[in-house]
Formats: sequence, structure tokens, C-alpha cells
Amino acid sequence: MTKPSVYVETSVISYLASRPSRDVIVAGHQQITLEWWDMRDDWRLFVSPLVIREAGGGDMDAAARRLAFTQGLTLLPMTDLVQTLAGQLLAGAALPSKAAEDALHIAVA
Repeated sequence: MTKPSVYVETSVISYLASRPSRDVIVAGHQQITLEWWDMRDDWRLFVSPLVIREAGGGDMDAAARRLAFTQGLTLLPMTDLVQTLAGQLLAGAALPSKAAEDALHIAVA
């Protein structure tokens, strides 16, 4: 039986790599994400070049921690079809124009 596929968006990587938060809600998100990550072998995990770019930005040490979590995950290509679908999501008002990167994440997933 084939494992279900999961697109791992940048916020998941950020929760995994960040220092524990004092904010109780953020700390809860971090804990749930860490627990899910421990079961990651139950799924086929995918990322996109967009995730790699976002995870690799900012502070070099933090970026290195984030990028380490992407190692070994399957990289999905940003094809013309992905670009077209993202444009359609924005043009059809499924997402606001300021959410162009979110549209790309949805399209590649």
C-alpha cells in the first residue's frame, strides 16, 4: 500500500527548527509539529524550491537548522503548470493578490 503524500510547507519547518516559544499557543503548535514529525515515516513527504528558499532565508544559523529538516525530502518542481494554477488561484479571487507565494505553495502541492 502506498503511503499518503504530504506537502511540507515552510511553517512546519520553522516550528520544527525554532527555539521553544514562551507564547503558549506557539509552544503548542511547536509541540504538535514535533510529535507529528516523529511519525513522519507514515507519509511520503515533499517540499518545493519555494520552501527551500524561504527556509534558507534570514539568520544563517537559524536557516541551517531549518534546511536540515528538509534534507531527504522529495523536491517537487515548480513547473509551468504550477505557475499557471497559482495565477488562476489569484485571478479567480480564491486568494488575495498579496498571497502570491501562498498560491504557489497550494499549486505545487
